[in-house]
Amino acid sequence: MNTNQLYFKKPNGRYAEAGIEETRLHYQNLLSKKFLRKNGGKPLSSPRVAREYLYSQVDFETENFVVAFLDTKHRVIDCLPLFKGTI
Repeated sequence: MNTNQLYFKKPNGRYAEAGIEETRLHYQNLLSKKFLRKNGGKPLSSPRVAREYLYSQVDFETENFVVAFLDTKHRVIDCLPLFKGTI
């Protein structure tokens, strides 16, 4: 195994090198677990943290308009892409 490469575990139990999409999905899942209220999530405590979370929720292939629904403690209830495309 190359120690500089990210690997993921496939359903059959074997490991494979992660591509860009697998890496993005893994990062998205980690941040969702960290910030979603239903998981006992942490609040989006600063603009930097909010940006990091929102960047993880979109793909950069197209323009995205995403809405994050927060509770009164700034924890994420849900994050939904409303529009994708270009101007």
